[in-house]
Amino acid sequence: MEKLIEYLVKANLLQDSRTREYVEVVSCNKAAMDAFSIMQRRSFYLNVLSLVQSGRMLFANMEDKTDCIRICQEGISRCNMEMNGLCNQVIGDALLSLITQPNVKNMNF
Repeated sequence: MEKLIEYLVKANLLQDSRTREYVEVVSCNKAAMDAFSIMQRRSFYLNVLSLVQSGRMLFANMEDKTDCIRICQEGISRCNMEMNGLCNQVIGDALLSLITQPNVKNMNF
């Protein structure tokens, strides 16, 4: 229900072309910063996982090594889910911006 209210408010605000332009710029910049942050974390997990699997990171016992691998794999999975969610949000925002433009006559997808 919150998302529906959020989209209705956004749709109302985006009727004004200047507001829509500002929202698009801010939204694009925020999405880019969020994507960068997610990819940095994902890269960190991948680098640690690579070090562990190649034997360049040593552990006191096999259990610690297994735990580290599991933590890295879970972190990578979380980053992938966050990136998918961000993609969905960006697509939703772009569609909302597109349908609120008053001069759109023919939408070709």
